[in-house]
Amino acid sequence: MTSTFRKFLYALATLGAGLLFGCSGDQSPETAATIATIALKDCRVAGTDSALKCATFDVIENRETKSGRKIALNLVVYPASARIKEPDPIFVFAGGPGQAATDVIAAVMPPLSGLSTKRDIVFIDQRGTGKSNLLNCKFPDEEIAQIVSAESRRNFTLTLVSDCRDLLSKRADLTQYGTTAAMADYDEVRAALGYDKINLWGASYGTRSAQEYLRRYPDRVRT
Repeated sequence: MTSTFRKFLYALATLGAGLLFGCSGDQSPETAATIATIALKDCRVAGTDSALKCATFDVIENRETKSGRKIALNLVVYPASARIKEPDPIFVFAGGPGQAATDVIAAVMPPLSGLSTKRDIVFIDQRGTGKSNLLNCKFPDEEIAQIVSAESRRNFTLTLVSDCRDLLSKRADLTQYGTTAAMADYDEVRAALGYDKINLWGASYGTRSAQEYLRRYPDRVRT
């Protein structure tokens, strides 16, 4: 199976789950009294020799009920190299949807190298991606490749999507993995890391998620 078709199936599965189960509602940001903190640890990431800081941060899967299952968000901070740094970091919003931000560190850091001297660069695997409770299904390559009829391919694809949804639903509430909930996660991470305002940088779907963050938290955005 080509990577393009695999991405198509993943996107269709995610979209299908959202249409079948509904969309996440607007969430309120955490109050100052409930802000947690994040303990960063030294780490290394494939593709770069730089000394980075890593952590996981638990968020509630269902932000409306504020109870139940938690998601351990995976995050990496590329620390500013200057002794005196700027207070506003750059948050990277990955593409897809479905791409893990921590998987693109090696590709993203070269164009951001001029900014990383005085600013931290923050990478967060959005809920459902990377190491943040990855929602992904394996599809049978050979069977799909052998299907010639467009209608048969469509029906088979719909079956795969349905089966994928049923499988993932056993360990995740798929209605809670949309952009709105994910941006609430990002803002919670921002607060837990002690940043007041942040700068947004994204590509592809990341430009849309960044716009959603800006729409919801305009007072937290510098650029």
